[in-house]
Amino acid sequence: MAQSEYRSAPKLPACKNDLLLMRRVVESSKKYDDILILDDSVGRAYDANEQIIQFVEKYKGGDKIDEVLLYFSGHGSLENNEFYYVWDDYEKTRKCQTCLGNTEIDGFLRSLNAKLTVKIIDACNSGVPYLKGDSGFDKFLSISKDAFQKCYFLFSSQNDETSGADSQISFFTKSILNSLKNFDEGKGVRYRDVMNYVTDEFDKNGVQTPFFVTQCDNTDVFLEINAEIKSVLDSELLRDSSDTLTELGSSDVPVTLLDLVRKDAEKYVPFEDVDKHLEHFRKMLSAEELNPVLKDLYAVEVDEIANLNDVPQIKGVASWIQTKNKDTYTRLHFISVPYEEKVPKNPFALRIHSSLFGSEEDYKTVTKYRKEVDSFSNTLEMPYTSLNVVFKGLLPNLMNVSLCVVPVLSRTSICFFISKIDYKRSGWDDQVMDSFSAKWEFKEVPYEQAAIDEVEQNAFHKVEQYVIDLLNSKFPIKGNEN
Repeated sequence: MAQSEYRSAPKLPACKNDLLLMRRVVESSKKYDDILILDDSVGRAYDANEQIIQFVEKYKGGDKIDEVLLYFSGHGSLENNEFYYVWDDYEKTRKCQTCLGNTEIDGFLRSLNAKLTVKIIDACNSGVPYLKGDSGFDKFLSISKDAFQKCYFLFSSQNDETSGADSQISFFTKSILNSLKNFDEGKGVRYRDVMNYVTDEFDKNGVQTPFFVTQCDNTDVFLEINAEIKSVLDSELLRDSSDTLTELGSSDVPVTLLDLVRKDAEKYVPFEDVDKHLEHFRKMLSAEELNPVLKDLYAVEVDEIANLNDVPQIKGVASWIQTKNKDTYTRLHFISVPYEEKVPKNPFALRIHSSLFGSEEDYKTVTKYRKEVDSFSNTLEMPYTSLNVVFKGLLPNLMNVSLCVVPVLSRTSICFFISKIDYKRSGWDDQVMDSFSAKWEFKEVPYEQAAIDEVEQNAFHKVEQYVIDLLNSKFPIKGNEN
């Protein structure tokens, strides 16, 4: 499966080439008895889903299937423990109808009862990373993995990274296919061989980090190299990195070092442009119009939280900055946290009698301190440190909900930390933010207005939809399926 020509999401021209090459390799291997191709010619997620159902029905309950392989290249999304294969007709307010849900796809695959299930997922925007232990993603992996007898899952990047591509091919798919070049005709290539090659190759660039989930003994063979596969691997798109780079559409004119440096320099925008982008982000939020369902129930107010220490769970953002060691324009702040530890009352005596276990009387409990990151501040003067978009209830029985946004700057990109925050009552008519409800997501984008606008729109409408869903669950209308 692959999608390139998205209607309302950024187009991914490389993905159609990904599928073309993967298809040629798989068909040339003669390993699989039947292959279903879903590409841009299948423009609706509903139609793609129907074709998958028809394909599965042919084999469900029949002879034992040795292996089933699912390959996907395109946009992906992870929301509320569910991974979505984003389709051409994607609409963010109808994602269940315009995407293929992983749970449903897993159900189809599970009904085949194959001895081995393989997924290769090369998905841009492949996940919504959470800062509280990534438990959502871990749960998604665990549920999916445990549904099969044996499995290999190959993902193109960690869930807090984007998956790279040029205008011709995605880097992850290219690496998988290049791994086959190391083997002579007649040799069997294990999935583990492929994973080892990909890991080593991406360790060199540090841009994205493919990761793998397995439930197997690592002896399973991906395919056996033959002359047809060798021919496919000679494709211009799969040239070795040592070959001369060419610019797409440049009539094979070699790209010089100067060209590459100049191209990279385009990402380094003047700081006044950063100010304009941030101000435009705030202006866009302030101009958002509420869904008609909410217009008589809520008003939207956009405020700034001037002091980052007043932002709920700001420690989570600071921890991300510390852990990722990103080159951001921030300064981390630490606090001393007390903890207790048992230490020998007489360390010298214990050393002398080291062959004996000391009794409880030989130890005492002391209080020690360790430094933990607590918050951060910006080292550059910015138009604002954070924005709080409050969906303010106009009736006394409605609780407020807010969208909190914290921008973090690096030299070539901006990382938006985003959280929905619930409110709780603090008096008869007063409400305050419930800090424990904050759960940060983040999206890193270049300093490009279209990418920044997409972050703003997705963040606002996600919280807006949360408020609508909250109302529908609390005040169900009889006969209303929504």
